[in-house]
Amino acid sequence: SGSGSVNHNLTILACTANASCCGGSGYYNDADGNCYPNSGCTGNPSSNGTSVCKTINTNTHLNSNVSNLTGTCFTFGTSNIYLDCMGHKITGAGDYIIDTNFQNNITLRNCNINVSANVNGNCVYMLSSSNSSVYNNYITSAVGVSVFYGFASYNNFTNNTIINLGTGTVNGFYGGDDNNIIQNNFFNSSANSGGNGVYFSSLAVNNLIYNNTFMIPGSGTGIYLFSGPSNNTIQENKITTLGPSSSTGIILNGDNNTLIDNEINNTAGFSNSYGINLQSSGNLLQNNNITTAAGAKIYSWSLLNNTLLYNNSYGLINWTKDNLTTNIDLNAGSTIFL
Repeated sequence: SGSGSVNHNLTILACTANASCCGGSGYYNDADGNCYPNSGCTGNPSSNGTSVCKTINTNTHLNSNVSNLTGTCFTFGTSNIYLDCMGHKITGAGDYIIDTNFQNNITLRNCNINVSANVNGNCVYMLSSSNSSVYNNYITSAVGVSVFYGFASYNNFTNNTIINLGTGTVNGFYGGDDNNIIQNNFFNSSANSGGNGVYFSSLAVNNLIYNNTFMIPGSGTGIYLFSGPSNNTIQENKITTLGPSSSTGIILNGDNNTLIDNEINNTAGFSNSYGINLQSSGNLLQNNNITTAAGAKIYSWSLLNNTLLYNNSYGLINWTKDNLTTNIDLNAGSTIFL
């Protein structure tokens, strides 16, 4: 989180040999006790498998590809369980493809989720679900929200790939609330579409956005903190915006956020295509690497006070300025002199 209390790492235990597994067959089991015939823990486990869309009330593995073109495919019916798709595909066209249904401490992993039509819905819908994990999933959508979470805290979204295959607006991670981690994900929107890699609303506090890659070919934004999110940390992300219309790497419309070691490359040839757009105060920008084709690398609205830190071999530059607009690289010895 912004206070540094959130662990960056999500530990996933590997499977181990177990001589008593599967009735003494000497197979392997994963951290949840499921038995597999090989050391990679791949293939179908010995129990709790399904090949149909349904409400799940126990740990569940998907044994084959499934589809539901009219509604939700999987609904979590209780807390403290997981859905492991084992790499199989879930195809849907409803408002929600997977609904966590207000349950807590749930896990969604190894799923290939595909929205088959231009339905303005949610691939993964996590309203009021906390202490949960969404990892190692591959999500393709044409319009809508890939992962929605609201009034949801202490969730971990790790190692997911989100691809926008259509021309509609797709938001990769859309939500708010506190102490969530978004890390090691890949988001790639399609040409000429809008949308954001991450979109936070006003309730987003103490969240960590860490080491993600965002490709924004259209008019969207890599990371957008809208209408008051505060005390969030945005660190070591790679954001590329390509146009052909105006776009921005990061927009901060909330106070007291921290941006550290992010790499932003905005190639859109528009004067209002910025690297970072500051629309709030009290934010700290430290050691970010920003390039733009036409717009300002850092653009700040008037009467706002933010802090720019830049560490280099000469020491530390601390630049606090009411209105910072620059179209030049900040380099010691050329554009900054000590």
